[in-house]
Amino acid sequence: MNKEILQAQIEKAVAEIPRDASPIRPLPEYAHLVQDRTWQQRWNPTKRELEVESFEISGRVWSDAIDASLAENNAVYIPEMAEPLYLDRSIVIGSGARIVAHPRTEIRMISGDVEYCLIRNRNLVSGQQGPVELCQGADRNILIEGGIWSDQKNNGAGPQGFRKGKKGLMLGSQGAIVLSNVEDVTIRGVTVKDNSSFGVQIGNARRFLVDNFCVDGTKDGVHVEGPAEFGVIREVNGPLAGDDVVALNAWDWRTSSLTFGSITDILVQDANVTAGSCAIRILPGVKTYPDGATEACDIARCIFSNIRNCHTFKIYDQPNIRCIQDDYSADLGQVAELYFDDIHVVPLDLTHHMDKSKTAVFELCEHATGLHFENIYLDYVPGGAYPEYLLSVGPKSCIRPIPFAASGTQEIFNPQACPEARDISFGAVYLRCDSDSPDLVPHSNPAALLNYSGAGTAVLEG
Repeated sequence: MNKEILQAQIEKAVAEIPRDASPIRPLPEYAHLVQDRTWQQRWNPTKRELEVESFEISGRVWSDAIDASLAENNAVYIPEMAEPLYLDRSIVIGSGARIVAHPRTEIRMISGDVEYCLIRNRNLVSGQQGPVELCQGADRNILIEGGIWSDQKNNGAGPQGFRKGKKGLMLGSQGAIVLSNVEDVTIRGVTVKDNSSFGVQIGNARRFLVDNFCVDGTKDGVHVEGPAEFGVIREVNGPLAGDDVVALNAWDWRTSSLTFGSITDILVQDANVTAGSCAIRILPGVKTYPDGATEACDIARCIFSNIRNCHTFKIYDQPNIRCIQDDYSADLGQVAELYFDDIHVVPLDLTHHMDKSKTAVFELCEHATGLHFENIYLDYVPGGAYPEYLLSVGPKSCIRPIPFAASGTQEIFNPQACPEARDISFGAVYLRCDSDSPDLVPHSNPAALLNYSGAGTAVLEG
């Protein structure tokens, strides 16, 4: 399919999301339900770090007021407020709900023993035991706009969802904002700050827009899980992402995803996060359920455009490093018709990188049909301490310490994999030819930046 036609189809679907612009009663009208409380926590929101010892903090808890506003209006409007609003539980929303906050108002989860996400939809459905039907019984027509949202690093307790029993959540829930089994969703003007895991986790979803989204000291920025279709993720920016700026994970570790399935028709456009991992993950696979049944979790018809300050596109098989023996893809996944246009790549010094097997900006260890590269800018001289290739097709191998174990190492990739890629096309590719010059020049033969490693095979277009 032509990229422009595909983009027009995706944008048309998202433009059809219903949007309610009716007035909302200001939250201070429910201030009589606010609780003044004092508690202990280790997270210091001023220093933005954990203290060694717990200390006392006081604040106003607005959870009852927010619930009352939702009950009466199915909406919450939080105006600009001088002090942070605290929550002691998740905000739970259903169909038609609107949460609108002033962009400078901060909403924090009480830290300490509280292990809630900040916002979640009501009709979550777990896909851990078997496939889910896309958007069956979904919460529809949801708006989340504005605000600075923080779980205060969950007081150092780590990401949500690694254990069963998280309050109000299911295994695999890790987002500050968790929206699963949803349709017609708009998230815009939101900042996620100092969260223990993903900013937005959205999956089992159809027609969604994430626009003008700021990542500030959070792990993944926008984390999409399958099944999902017709989504636009636009203007993801911010000072720091701890891991992937955007992740399209059709297959994923059971500790990181509520559901599993194919992801199609997604536009990721205008992303620029200036520090941190600065990577984008595209992860297909084959899910094996507890009864032995399998499901293909493919990724197709996706566009990545105007991506800046990124150093890696991860398109490779990787088992769960916390439980490698029983949480891995049954086979390599499939990607098809992926378009990469106007990609600005920053240098990554491999001598200081944890993955010494990295040789390229785009690392492919999945089966692929139709990878299209146009206007790629490599802001470094390839080779030496920097990735030598634009695209590498083949298995990866890296030995790392076993997480949370006193000793021992393990392989964290799949070195026996044999990926096959077909219909690869290269348009203009620019790079530095001289480390002393800031100028980028066109590469005379971009196909020379394709590398085959191990058992990887690739066929160029035509």
